[in-house]
Amino acid sequence: NEYSTKEKKEGLEEIIIDGSIYKNSNTIDKKTAEKLEGRSVDLSEYPNLEKLIIDGNLLKSKLTSLDLTNCNKLTILGCSRNELTSLDLSKNEKLEELYISDNNFFTQDLSFLSHLLNLKELCLGNYNNKEKINQGLYNRFMGSLKPLKNLTKLKKIDIKDTDISHGLEYLPDSVEELGCSVDERKDAQVQTIYNLFANEQGVVETDTFGLIKNFPAKLQVYKQKIQTQSNQAQTVQIEILTTNK
Repeated sequence: NEYSTKEKKEGLEEIIIDGSIYKNSNTIDKKTAEKLEGRSVDLSEYPNLEKLIIDGNLLKSKLTSLDLTNCNKLTILGCSRNELTSLDLSKNEKLEELYISDNNFFTQDLSFLSHLLNLKELCLGNYNNKEKINQGLYNRFMGSLKPLKNLTKLKKIDIKDTDISHGLEYLPDSVEELGCSVDERKDAQVQTIYNLFANEQGVVETDTFGLIKNFPAKLQVYKQKIQTQSNQAQTVQIEILTTNK
């Protein structure tokens, strides 16, 4: 093993298994990757790791668990198309890009991400893999977007085919791109958020990547609407209290 010694493990900053034609010394090619057993991977002996990309489609067996406890320098993590059911990111506060789409995460809200204040890109949806979804292998993220309200560097988020159903008003103004379509899981609750962007004809305009067109402007319109409704509700409440005096 090229990185079998403690010194070499501690010196490694990147591990890339993505089938890319652009390679550096730490890139594992497709032929080699197909021989690798994923399953449970412990990277606690790689404290200086800054970039980790493991595309599950290229492994002989997909990742089911990943230990990043001591990888507190990690800024880019991509482990899409695996079978992870959970991920402890409590020590990875430097993360800027997180790609965990097409896994098998247990039912949970997004609170496990609320401390990742440096995050710029977040992809945790389910993509074009009907076979896996039919087998019950998909990300079960649910609930509100509220845990992301303090992620003020966030620019892109994709929650496609998940059960995240509300809290759009809590997304920071920094977000420029949102993917929230329903394609493979027809009962996905993210449909509720998707429908908020329908025009008068009931059509949601998206680009070729399935992202909401003109999202920043539409987000501001929605936030203003929610604020207006809140102000009106407060006014009504005050009037009721005044009347009852």
